[in-house]
Amino acid sequence: MLAGALIVGILWAASSFVGGGGGNDAEADAAAACGVFERVPDTWQPETLTDQTTYQLGGAIALAQAAGNADEDYRVLAAQAQQVQQAVVTFNLSRVAQLVVDVRNTCNEL
Repeated sequence: MLAGALIVGILWAASSFVGGGGGNDAEADAAAACGVFERVPDTWQPETLTDQTTYQLGGAIALAQAAGNADEDYRVLAAQAQQVQQAVVTFNLSRVAQLVVDVRNTCNEL
């Protein structure tokens, strides 16, 4: 269920935000991903991994990966987001918490 929600979140973000048109899409995608990673919880317990937080993470992961795909300046962000996804899918919640901190630190450096 949770892995499915993560996948749906990624697909939703990809269809809603990624692609199409002018400006610096990579910068906008990275900023949007960072905004979501800033809003998700700081600590992760089984009850923290709700449909809402899973969808939020899925969207942020997709946006970070889109940014990294479009512009090499965001490849570290994309790689870290991929690690968050792997930690969620394997239900390694202590790793999710640390990786979210790492993503936030990367976002602060962008």
